[in-house]
Amino acid sequence: MSDMLLLGTRKGTVIVDRKNSTWHARPIEHAGIPICYAARNPNDGTLWASLDHGHWGAKLSRSRDGGATWEDVLSLKYPQGAR
Repeated sequence: MSDMLLLGTRKGTVIVDRKNSTWHARPIEHAGIPICYAARNPNDGTLWASLDHGHWGAKLSRSRDGGATWEDVLSLKYPQGAR
């Protein structure tokens, strides 16, 4: 059984850790931004969050250190002249 819950909510990313049979919530990441999907890659432990910015559109964020820090994944850029 995992010792971490990763939740995507309308208010941000919520991570809850289990320590000594008790669950402890961390401060909310991506506060105020709806998270459509949040997942952990079981192969390397990377945490992923799909952000739904009302103004900026969809973004993808990842954490490679268990949620301590997050980085935006660069969006695709179409070649010049592409339709």
